[in-house]
Amino acid sequence: MTELILIRHGQSYGNLECRFLGHTNKDITPLGVSQAECTAAALVNWVPDAIYASNLLRAMHTAEPFAIQWHLPIRPCVQLREIFAGEWEDMPFAELQAKFGDSYHTFCTNIGHAHPEGGESVAHVRERVTGTIRAIADQYPNGRILIVSHATVIHSFICEVMGLTADTANHLALPVNASMTTVRYDGNKFILCSYSSAEHLGDLKTARPPLC
Repeated sequence: MTELILIRHGQSYGNLECRFLGHTNKDITPLGVSQAECTAAALVNWVPDAIYASNLLRAMHTAEPFAIQWHLPIRPCVQLREIFAGEWEDMPFAELQAKFGDSYHTFCTNIGHAHPEGGESVAHVRERVTGTIRAIADQYPNGRILIVSHATVIHSFICEVMGLTADTANHLALPVNASMTTVRYDGNKFILCSYSSAEHLGDLKTARPPLC
């Protein structure tokens, strides 16, 4: 089987400022850098065949410690980007609640049906990410792949792996910063091994985000 480990990016300035970044290209914080280095160290003996990352700065820079320790290039992939949030881009959560109350409430409580104004639906994220990860995995039969991406991306993919519907997607929490999610792929289906593992981070661990 092919083994994949999905890493959520380290703490970003959007996380720190409680903003909905989407495609807004803000970097990781110094804590985010430390989280990335810690996660890379935890996986030092797990050497993959390839490293893929969303081409947004917060994912690319989270991937750097892994690339350095394994002497592998980072393969940027636009299809691994976070949800495009349209009018929500870079908006503080408090302003989203005030300006887009109904649709933001849907994102927080019924994420499988969420669709930011002028942006991409969560259903579309699930479709594009699942297809992208399957296409990547097909290139490495019985190999190992590291993927660095974002909360909604990893959440949507694992909902697909678990067979959660749009109606039940909110049963799964979003992954924490610099956490590890492991799946196996037999050439047909994905099998979840672990989700949002972050014990390795110790005091560097940041709070699990709510569905917002």
